[in-house]
Amino acid sequence: MHVRNLQASDPGTAHVFVDEGWKKNGVGLQSLPIFGPEFDRSKVCFASSKSIFLLQLADFAAFALNRMQIFGSKDVVKEKERHLLQVIQPMVHLYQGISSSHVLIDNVPGVTQPWGKDA
Repeated sequence: MHVRNLQASDPGTAHVFVDEGWKKNGVGLQSLPIFGPEFDRSKVCFASSKSIFLLQLADFAAFALNRMQIFGSKDVVKEKERHLLQVIQPMVHLYQGISSSHVLIDNVPGVTQPWGKDA
C-alpha cells in the first residue's frame, strides 16, 4: 500500500530483495501473482545480505527482536543477555505494529520488550 501511494507522486517501480537461503544469491523469480504492477515485473530477487545494506539492517532487526523475545521469556537472564537487552531497548519504538511491555530483569525495572503479553 505504501508503494502504491507513492506512485501518485513519483511513478516508478519497486524492487523486492530477499536474503539468500531459499534461493541462491543472484536468482530472480518472475511473475509472482502476490505483487502488483508497482513492482518490477512482479519479480523477487535473492541476494546476499553482505552485498545489500538494507538486508543487513533487516537481519539485525530480526536478530534483535528474536533475542529480546528469548531473553525476556527466561526466568534467569545472564549478565551479557541483560546488557544486550539494555543496548537494544532504545530501538524498541522502531518496531512498528508490535505492542510493548515492561518486564523485570534481574531486579532492573523498565526494560521494554517489543511484544504484548499475549505473544
